[in-house]
Amino acid sequence: MKNTTLLLLLITQGLISQIKYVESDTDSYIDFTNKKVNLTYKIKFNPNTVYKEYSIEGNYTKVDGKYGFIIADGGENVWIISHQSDVGINGIDILKGDYKTILKEFKKKRKYKKSILLFSNLPSEKIMDGYNLLSKREIEKKELSMKFDSEI
Repeated sequence: MKNTTLLLLLITQGLISQIKYVESDTDSYIDFTNKKVNLTYKIKFNPNTVYKEYSIEGNYTKVDGKYGFIIADGGENVWIISHQSDVGINGIDILKGDYKTILKEFKKKRKYKKSILLFSNLPSEKIMDGYNLLSKREIEKKELSMKFDSEI
C-alpha cells in the first residue's frame, strides 16, 4: 500500500510540476513548483557579439503586485524578474548586494540605494525577444517539427 501511494505521489508531482524553459536557451529555466531558477542573460551589441553575460542559479521569492515579479538569490547577484504568469519574461533587474536589502528596496518602488544595479530593462510590458517560457513537451514538439521541416 505504501509503495502504491508513493508511486502515485511521484506520478502526480511529475504531472503537476511547472518547470518552464527559456525558448532561446533550453538550459535556462524557472521551476515554479520548487521556486528555483537557472537563467543566463547575454547583453549584445549586435547578434554576433556578446558584451556581458550574467547567470544565476538559486531560489526565488514571489512578490505579489500588479505584475508578477520573482526575486532570485544567486549569492553573487540578485535578479528581479518580471514575468507574465508562465508565458514569458518581460524584463530583468540584475543587482549586486544583500538579498534582504534588495528585497526591501524593490518593495520601495525599486529605489536601490544600498545595492548596485548591474543591468536593467524594467519596466517592460512585452516579453523579451527569445524569453518565451516553454514546457518540456512544447520544446520537444518544436524540435520534432523543425526536424520534420528539415527533412521535407
